[in-house]
Amino acid sequence: MQEPIDSATGSQPVMNEFFGRLLSIFKQVMAGNPFYLASAGFLLYGINQLTTDSKLVGSELPMLKFNFCALVLYEIMVVGTAILLSRRKIWYDAMLLFGLTNLFVIVPFSLISRAVFLSPHLALAMSICGVLLAAAKFWAFKRYAPEINLPGRLLFFGALLLLANASAPLLFKNIEFDFDRVNQWLNVFWQFLLPALAGLGIFLPRAVDRGDAPGGKKWVPAAIFFGWVVVTACHFGGIGYSNSYVWNYALLVPIAWVTFWTVYVRIADFSGVIRLTEEIFLSVPLLLPLLAIESERTLVLFAAFNLIIYGLFFIRRNRNFPALARLLGAIAILCGSLPTSWVSHVAPGVGRPEWALLSVFVCFFWLIFRSRNPLIAIFSALALTGLGLCLASSFFRYAVQVALVSLMLHSLRWDDRAHKGATTVRFLAVMVWSWVSCSWLFDSIHPQRLLVGSAAGVFLGAYLIQAMLLRSWKHRILPFSALFVLMSKPGVILGNWLNRETPGMLAVVGSFLLFALGSIAAFSKPKWWRPGSKEVACDK
Repeated sequence: MQEPIDSATGSQPVMNEFFGRLLSIFKQVMAGNPFYLASAGFLLYGINQLTTDSKLVGSELPMLKFNFCALVLYEIMVVGTAILLSRRKIWYDAMLLFGLTNLFVIVPFSLISRAVFLSPHLALAMSICGVLLAAAKFWAFKRYAPEINLPGRLLFFGALLLLANASAPLLFKNIEFDFDRVNQWLNVFWQFLLPALAGLGIFLPRAVDRGDAPGGKKWVPAAIFFGWVVVTACHFGGIGYSNSYVWNYALLVPIAWVTFWTVYVRIADFSGVIRLTEEIFLSVPLLLPLLAIESERTLVLFAAFNLIIYGLFFIRRNRNFPALARLLGAIAILCGSLPTSWVSHVAPGVGRPEWALLSVFVCFFWLIFRSRNPLIAIFSALALTGLGLCLASSFFRYAVQVALVSLMLHSLRWDDRAHKGATTVRFLAVMVWSWVSCSWLFDSIHPQRLLVGSAAGVFLGAYLIQAMLLRSWKHRILPFSALFVLMSKPGVILGNWLNRETPGMLAVVGSFLLFALGSIAAFSKPKWWRPGSKEVACDK
């Protein structure tokens, strides 16, 4: 009879712990005050429903007035509550409302974009009201909540964004039936105006904390500014949607590229940013041009900008591996995005995907020289050869030459004692390259013979430079193989000529050559003849 009682007694602490955890989670959720966010979401949803509801056809103008008045009243309520909370030092809720009012500062102009088609006079009045409301809101924050960090330059930039949002609906009203001009202006907005406005963030004042209050932190101005940029982009997107503007990802590249670089420049405004976050913001702009794959001009332009910036970063700031990888990535993206007409001249028959993949591989192929491991060089050489064979058959011979020459140059860094079989691999690479190159010299057309000669010349030059810098002439089979390849064709031509000539002509030519050799031996004798050795006596 005691077992049920003991079981109930043992389960009581477990239930208490479970309900205690639920209560703790509930308190944490309530401390975050989700009611403010839900309130803003319901307001925007209600305005959207009242604007698009088919049941209200014919009463669009009264509903527009109602929505605008409700929005203005809501913003006044949010500003007043935020100021009261800040004065009572309830900073979390005050800053939450402050963030909402910053996002809502552009919302009235989305209603104005609709009002211009219903009543131009009402749209003008709403524009003036919206501008005055925004000015009054920030004046109130400056006057009654001075702890919030609102520098004058930030408010000036905000005024420029406000002017762009207020003037856009009125501009498109005047050209609503000229679709070509509408598209031209929207292109200007997305490709020039929005990036220029986002770039203003670079010129925000130097970030400093203004007091201990959360509203005075140095990151507040930058966060406010980028919030304005985001809602402005949403407003222009709505204008384009209402005008049936054909939007694509390429239009997003300029604004996103400028925004990420601006955030990177202002990264010091955000305290406690870890190194990984900084590296992410530094690397994301490298990939953004790929969104413009449908717009060749935008892709090439921003890929070139990236190459310049990452090149300057590598030269003047960091020369570590991540900086090198970003620079090589910028080169690869720029090469891969070259116009199709250029690619067809360089590699006839090679498509855009194959060319882009080859560009990436070739640009990063040279990273193998950072390692002394022969396996990395062997794998990379085989991968490059296979890539050329599978994706670009017209590039196959180029890929083979680059792979073999790179493998032989990389072998200069090998430690033959640490890597068993390295000497054998080097010898096999030399034999294969010499055989392939000589066969191409005799059986191929002129451009391919030029390829072999160029590869052998580059290989020999690189070896000589390395040998002179390090004063080490090891692995002499490498330069001799390059000389053999370079001299093989002239040697065969000379042998054919000698075979055709008469013995008398050969004897005459031989006499001149022997005289030249004798002169060289005589003039160089002081350098190679040892003192004290027996010399040929001359008659006195």
